[in-house]
Amino acid sequence: MKRVLASIFALAIALPAAAQENTQAEGPSEDAIQDLLDLLDEGETCEGEDCDVDASEDDGTPDTSEDSEAVTGESPDAAAEGDVENGEEPAADEAADEDASEAAESTGAEAASEDVTETEPHAITTSAPFLTSSEYAALRDHEEVDVLRLEWRVETFTSSGLRSGEPATRILYLAPGYVREENGNAVSVYDFARNRHLTLDLAAQTMTNIAFEAEVRRRTDTYLGLSQAGRLEQIPLGPDRSFDRFWLEAAMGIRREPVELQTGYASGELTVTRGDGPTLLAASFDVEDTAASGEDNADTDDTGEDASEDEMDAILAMATPIDLSSGESVVFDPSEAAAPITLGGNNPVLSFPDSSPEAQAQAELFRRWMRHALPLHPDVLATLRGAPAIPETFSYFVISPDSPSGRREVWTLQGIEPVEDGFRLEEGLTAHAGPPTLLMQTVFPIAARAAQQAEAPGEDAFLEAIAAYREEGDLARAYLVTFQESSRNGPCPPPGQTGMRDVCREVSSLVAAGIGNSGFESVFAAVTQIGGEEGEVILETLSPYLEEDTLAGAAARTIVANELLAWAVRDPDGPPEDLNPHTLLAEALVIDPFAGANYRYLGNAILTLRNPVGAWTVFDAGRAVPGAARHPMLLEVGVQEERLQGLAPDFFLPR
Repeated sequence: MKRVLASIFALAIALPAAAQENTQAEGPSEDAIQDLLDLLDEGETCEGEDCDVDASEDDGTPDTSEDSEAVTGESPDAAAEGDVENGEEPAADEAADEDASEAAESTGAEAASEDVTETEPHAITTSAPFLTSSEYAALRDHEEVDVLRLEWRVETFTSSGLRSGEPATRILYLAPGYVREENGNAVSVYDFARNRHLTLDLAAQTMTNIAFEAEVRRRTDTYLGLSQAGRLEQIPLGPDRSFDRFWLEAAMGIRREPVELQTGYASGELTVTRGDGPTLLAASFDVEDTAASGEDNADTDDTGEDASEDEMDAILAMATPIDLSSGESVVFDPSEAAAPITLGGNNPVLSFPDSSPEAQAQAELFRRWMRHALPLHPDVLATLRGAPAIPETFSYFVISPDSPSGRREVWTLQGIEPVEDGFRLEEGLTAHAGPPTLLMQTVFPIAARAAQQAEAPGEDAFLEAIAAYREEGDLARAYLVTFQESSRNGPCPPPGQTGMRDVCREVSSLVAAGIGNSGFESVFAAVTQIGGEEGEVILETLSPYLEEDTLAGAAARTIVANELLAWAVRDPDGPPEDLNPHTLLAEALVIDPFAGANYRYLGNAILTLRNPVGAWTVFDAGRAVPGAARHPMLLEVGVQEERLQGLAPDFFLPR
């Protein structure tokens, strides 16, 4: 052991950072999501086993988000999400894993040299999931914008044309930055200006605040898992039932390849069909058809055949600038935002009649709301791009587990009127989160308290703890404190670079002093072997520290939690049942709520439960905490969000 320590003495100053990297690299295996997101950057296609998703296993974890009609067998929540159906998450081992670890590694050198000291005053934003509705509204910009109230009559019919149930009333409030949807006491606010989905339970007086990116990730997981990365033509749902993949793509708003559609527009009437099947979408517009006629408005096959297969792969290819002739340039001013992007940008675009920019902007925002709330295939929804106005009537056909023979919903506009401007959100609703329960019990309270600080505490507490342990001759605990400091402030810069922190300077002297100290050597080995084959040894070494509510105890919990997660990947039955990695990471955050790395670790761990919404809730809570928000591991979440926005741009407004 002396030879081992001496041989890596020159690298000792970076060891806490290296240990953190090990917990990522040796954790859950590479998943299909990461493959696809990597290929988005590379502009390549996904072939062979590289994109495969194993859908043969299911851990039974329920999908708790409410934003899409997943063809998974649970009854739809028509109140908040239109025709949304959610059930169990897809049985996909790879899709369940954390998708950003490789990206974090690729930027490790930059992160290690970055000075993560606060340079700007910390400010809580609307992405903090623990905000009350009053706090959210106060933080949101208050522009004086026009708000429209739309009242819809929604009727449902069977595939044979028989009415199903009683007509329902749906109220929408549409403003440039948001859409509010009401169905009785169930209310959803899609805040496009902030990329947040607020689900209000007026009876319980609660509000959930979820990132659009988390919902896109969940949809992508579900699509990849159930379709085996888009390979299955038929999606099995039980021994005797299956669905065409088209309907899964409609439910998720995600598709791998463009489908062949027949589209037409004439005299204010839009129709979209697929082969000899039923009309997938019909819409009527109260506008004078003064646009070009003839071939421009004739029925067309929307196949995107002008582009190569690689270019048209909607998930695997880079999103490309939209054809400005589609009308989106009228809706969004390119001088104020980056060029809008869309998947399959080379698909033919219908020639709608000219209209006012205001009417087209309203129609486009309405279309983006439809992407979130209604089960329309991406290529079907794309036919509304550039529409001259919000339709007076529209209907769509869908097949789902509740309607295996299909059903049609008909939406008829009963009235549209301007109302008082402003962001419409009830006051006094308390924050709520779905599973796991530790989100509400632990993460929300500690992050909310820490977020009230103007800045993160400095290094003094770490330096004092290190000095006290060294005076006692306890080099093992002193070294664990340095690990915890890197969990808060990021990896130590290489020697000689600016930004060297005082705690980082302590590491090399600790290693030198620890040679020959059996307690230190055991802990040192445990830290550097996370993710290896020595799970039992690591647990035995660090178990004495797991009950301590100290910085050293927080570090021990973090190391053991990450080892348990990596061990479970190697051998699902191997880790002891009496140690829960999620609980350990939450306990570490109670001790040190400013440790940005631990929010990332905990979010990653929740991803293994096939719960991206819960994972993003943790990420967002951590990013609301001063200091933690600038940790390189949490900064990487923003990179992943940008890539998810490129993967499914119709869920967002162009920036």
